[in-house]
Amino acid sequence: MDRYMIVIPAKNRAFNMKCDDGDSMKLETLQKLVGPAVVAAKRGDELIGFAKPVVETICAEWL
Repeated sequence: MDRYMIVIPAKNRAFNMKCDDGDSMKLETLQKLVGPAVVAAKRGDELIGFAKPVVETICAEWL
């Protein structure tokens, strides 16, 4: 299942970003996003993305 994180830039509209490797993002990918907030889930010591329906629901309700 593809997983996504929600990126919330300071001045633009939030968007979904597909995770790199299965259910997480590489550090290099996250470092490119320095500045915007990223909404992710946590599993142990890892940040993981959400299933697409979850991301869509969060964005529809919250953003």
